[in-house]
Amino acid sequence: MSEPPWRDRIQRHYDRLAFVYQRAWGEHIHHGYWDDPGLPAARAQERLIEVLAAEAGIPRGATILDVGCGFGGSALWLAGRLDARVVGLTLSRRQARIAAETRRRRLPNAAVWIAQADAETWPIRAESVDVVWMVESLEHLSDKPRCLLRVSQALRPGGVLALCAWMTGAGSS
Repeated sequence: MSEPPWRDRIQRHYDRLAFVYQRAWGEHIHHGYWDDPGLPAARAQERLIEVLAAEAGIPRGATILDVGCGFGGSALWLAGRLDARVVGLTLSRRQARIAAETRRRRLPNAAVWIAQADAETWPIRAESVDVVWMVESLEHLSDKPRCLLRVSQALRPGGVLALCAWMTGAGSS
């Protein structure tokens, strides 16, 4: 029996382990930014969002495509703190459902939409967003250059790619 495609394996992994990830990581399924060694993990996770948003120069009211949004933690933070309009994409049905429930509970009037979708095949409208936000999701793409080209086409002129990824040394793909 052959191994299922990369996308299907990732989707099943996150669907199966959503409860574990949520319990271990909270609503932010990403590492933190410890500019203060005494920060608790949850605060360091928010610091990563704060620092990336500041470095990317994301203005209030921006339209953002959050690729690999997980439980929607970054999407909700960006909507709540920057009045952003956010579309989040996750492969996981469970993560999408949890993110939508969290939005309804915490920010019922926020302009946040979470879709269970594959960023590598999802129909992207050209020049439709100010920011493409990718935090620790690039690692899960099977064709990174092609996907980055696709999502970059969604950027309006002057838009920004805010990317935080785990990388290895030279020659990694």
